[in-house]
Amino acid sequence: MRRRDVSAFIGCAATAPIASLTAWAQVPVKCHRIAFVVSTTPVAQITEADHSLFRVFLNELRKLGYNEGHNLIIERHSGEGRFDQFPDLARRVVQTDPEVIVAITERVAHAFKVATTTIPVVTIVSDPVAQGLARSFARPDGNITGVSGYAGFETIGKYLEILKEIVPHVSRIGLLAPRTTWELTYGPQLWEAADRLRISVIGPALESPVDEQEYGRAVSVPRRNARPGHGGGG
Repeated sequence: MRRRDVSAFIGCAATAPIASLTAWAQVPVKCHRIAFVVSTTPVAQITEADHSLFRVFLNELRKLGYNEGHNLIIERHSGEGRFDQFPDLARRVVQTDPEVIVAITERVAHAFKVATTTIPVVTIVSDPVAQGLARSFARPDGNITGVSGYAGFETIGKYLEILKEIVPHVSRIGLLAPRTTWELTYGPQLWEAADRLRISVIGPALESPVDEQEYGRAVSVPRRNARPGHGGGG
């Protein structure tokens, strides 16, 4: 257990509602443990000040009566953009046996789908059914649940259609996203819509690890079509 987690545990015990030391011994505050796992953000930046999603997450927990350092321990973890190490990270987190795992992005969620079938996993993804994380929206089954960020992959094409209406002469767009997004999630729908609207999608995709240097490489290399021979005005 890391020092931050030990401090949080001590805080849970120290703030128990007590009338005397005897009462404290009889009625300790129960601490709940949550693992919060992100794909790229460094652990040091998973704070209310630096991470907007984490800030909203903490605020909602407070509304439900859970406060970090009082009756809640949140263990922060990051894959640091190294996609190939996500399975190892998931196994390490599962070994700590948290009560709930919050997994941000589909790649992290997939790693936990393999690592555990018993610990509840809450995730935010585009389409959990299409990505094999849930059986259906109504009945996800298994131990994975969460929030979908899209109304459906068909909306990807709508984005391009709206862009074409706003800028009729647009012929090329750039996609700055990991290779998994290009190949496994909404990439295929984007290519189909781009072909229909005669728009070229240019890259390249981001490779692992996704860090500042990789972003710099992606925006500095010569632009090229995402799929040579497809799209319009390349």
